[in-house]
Parts: sequence; structure tokens; C-alpha cells
Amino acid sequence: METTLNIFEFTNYRSYLQAYYDDTKKKNLSWSYEAWSRKLGLQNNSSIIKILQGHREAGPDITYKLVDYFKFKNDERAYFEDLIRLSKAKKDPRLAVALMQKMQKQHSKSNVKFLDDREFSAISYWWFYAIRQMARLKEFKNDSQWIAKKLNFRVKPKEIKKAIQILLDLGLLRNDKKNNKLHISKDRINTSDDIASEALKRFHEGMLENAKKAIRSIKVKERQISGCTLAIAQEDISKARKFIQQFEEEFIKLFDSKNADTVYQLNTQFFPLIKQKYKGE
Repeated sequence: METTLNIFEFTNYRSYLQAYYDDTKKKNLSWSYEAWSRKLGLQNNSSIIKILQGHREAGPDITYKLVDYFKFKNDERAYFEDLIRLSKAKKDPRLAVALMQKMQKQHSKSNVKFLDDREFSAISYWWFYAIRQMARLKEFKNDSQWIAKKLNFRVKPKEIKKAIQILLDLGLLRNDKKNNKLHISKDRINTSDDIASEALKRFHEGMLENAKKAIRSIKVKERQISGCTLAIAQEDISKARKFIQQFEEEFIKLFDSKNADTVYQLNTQFFPLIKQKYKGE
């Protein structure tokens, strides 16, 4: 199927599939998941919907059908299949990093960047940030079992133990061996634009899942989850984003405390609820 989308501009295969569906729907209002499934030779639309919603990964059969459908050239096919492998490597940072390194070398046109597996883990897993901030608390114990019980969201003690070691290796925590006490260092986790976007995406996905669970599991008086829906001029979007960033910086300055006795997460979501129409369209 002919498409103007460039697969090398994507670092997530689901985003590519969704973009293709949206573009096709814009050109053909009768286009649907059912129609696409028939074109792919699938029995029903459940597989493609589950893939797009993140409830399942593309298996070998549907991967072959998608590659054939888009008529990818050899380098495009290899890159698309690598994106699928990367998505499946969610719980294996070393494999994810190895894949990104391979993709960057083999696909010079792609936007994929990579770190080493320790940096990738430190950025992509939400509990690394939580543990680092917990080390500031007076009651904090350098004990993975204790930390696991303290966290509101489930993390296995072995994962916490691994996280502590990585944070120590990266100099993001330091260990006072005299009393087995961990201290936060002045170094910061680098999440600048030259860092792999895949790690940041995984971090935000994890924190959004926690926020979703908090709606049901955390008492109202202990949380603030609210939102507003507004109509906005596209020319003001960059100004709005900058305002939110400034707010976050001021929020930290105002409430980050040397006498902290708990750890909170502030998430700010600002995203379009409708498809954007750009000038010239």
C-alpha cells in the first residue's frame, strides 16, 4: 500500500501504524479497522486493535502481513521488524540497548539513539527516581524489602536491589559504608534531547500507569488529580508548553524540602484531544 509516511522517522512501530490509519481515514472516510483487517487477510479486527492499544505485540504472522502490505524495501522491512523487537524488549534493558545500537549502525536514516544499559534502566524505570528521592528521608533504610513495602506501587525487591546498584554505579547515589546509609548525590539523571527517547517514553508510560492506579487506590485528601479541557490557538502551543515547564520549576523550588518525610510525583499532561490541522492543509 502506497503511503507518504517515512518509517525511519518513527521510533515506535505502533505510532507508525496509527499514523497510517489516521492518514488513510482522513483521505477515505469509509476506512475502518475492519477494512484494514480484510486487506491484511485477518479473520477480524481484534488483532490490529489490540496491537494499536498496546494490549499485545505483533507476532510473526501479522508482522509478515504488515511488511507485505506496506511493500517495504529491505532496509525498511529490517527497521520495522527491529522496532517490533524493541517494543517486545520492555523488561530487558540490555537487549533493548543492543537493538538500538544495532539499529543506529544499520539504519543511518533513523531517529533512534542509544545509551548503555545502566543509563537506559535509570531513565526508563520510574522506581529509580523514587528510590533516589527516598534516600533523602530520615527514616530511609538501605533495604530492598523495606523499600518494596514502602512503595505504593508493586516493585519486586530484586528489582530494587538492582536499581540501587545501578544508581551507585552511575554516581546518582553514594553509600556511607560506616552505617550502610545511602545519600543522594548532586549529579542528575541526564534526560536531554540527545538521550534515547525510548527510555523517556517508558518512564512516562510507567508514571502514567501509576497515576491511573492512584485514582482508585489513594485517598482523595492525599492526591490531586484534575484536568481542564480548552480550545487553544496552535500558535500559542509552544508558549503554553513553556509556561508548564516554568510552573514545574517554580513548584520544585517552592516545595522541594530538606525536611522531606515522603515522596510524591507531579505529572502534568498537555496534549491535543483532536487531530491537528496545519496551515496549508
